[in-house]
Amino acid sequence: MIPLIVLVEDVEGYALGLIEDLREQFSELAAEGAIRLVSTETEFHKSFELFAAATPRLFIIDIMLRYQDPGADDENVPAEIRERATRDRFYRAGIRCAARLRGDARFDSAGIILHTILDKADLDADPDYPAPPNCVHVLKEENGKRILDEVSTLLRG
Repeated sequence: MIPLIVLVEDVEGYALGLIEDLREQFSELAAEGAIRLVSTETEFHKSFELFAAATPRLFIIDIMLRYQDPGADDENVPAEIRERATRDRFYRAGIRCAARLRGDARFDSAGIILHTILDKADLDADPDYPAPPNCVHVLKEENGKRILDEVSTLLRG
């Protein structure tokens, strides 16, 4: 099945809880494979062309994200991304992922939610921080209501 949502999140417990909430809230996400979990920046970049072929409707991306799992290779990650990951480390990994999506016309219709503990004001100065219309910033919160509201808006228009 083609994923409707790609969730880019490296905290497994948080990711699984969010997936459960999404499946409960949205019947179209209950099917196996409707949500694809990506747990590292390297995995995101290695899967980029698969995403382009599948054209998911929505990406939910944590900004602070592990670059790769220990022992994993990054040979299919563009050199520019590897260099920036070395410089910026994990603090801006999600922004690098979102910027790559925004720079590719194949993803023009996909919504992007940057889901983070970081305040938007702390990110506005970053030149790669994506701007609307199809990108929203959502703070992580205990009950997750805001993320579900944004997913509803972006999936249902």
